[in-house]
Amino acid sequence: MNISIFWDNGTSQQFTAEKNVLNSFILTPPEQSKKVTVTTRFPVNDVHGIWYNACDGGPAARLLWNVEFNSGLQSYIPYIAFFNRASMLRGSIALTNLIDDSKFHAALNQELCTYDITVEISITPETPEFQLLLDLRTEITRPAEFPGRPVSYLRNTSRHRRSRW
Repeated sequence: MNISIFWDNGTSQQFTAEKNVLNSFILTPPEQSKKVTVTTRFPVNDVHGIWYNACDGGPAARLLWNVEFNSGLQSYIPYIAFFNRASMLRGSIALTNLIDDSKFHAALNQELCTYDITVEISITPETPEFQLLLDLRTEITRPAEFPGRPVSYLRNTSRHRRSRW
């Protein structure tokens, strides 16, 4: 997954995120910058729902065409998560800058089967360096096997067996 970072002074950075690990990218604001924009594309394979702090009534168990929310010191956290029908996390995007205002926007791109994600962060001269955290899960984790017993043993527990009575 490619990540592009654009500072308002004209400089930019490009990163590539690895799959199945938590990626952490340190962003150091240049002097006199007031805004940074982060863009990426998130694949929607095996994604059936979204959670973000501004969800009314809990997570959205469907893919929304547009998701947009603001976060700041006194409202919401800069975090969005994507999950599948089994409620397993498929990926997430977060910022460690909880003080400055940020605006998340995710638009479903039907042609590419991705969410086009844009995060705009307003920064001040006092803003310290912060991290952009990205997690993209392509592997499905399964329960650990007991030594000498297959995973199917987990389904044959006592609550699933027929009673002797």
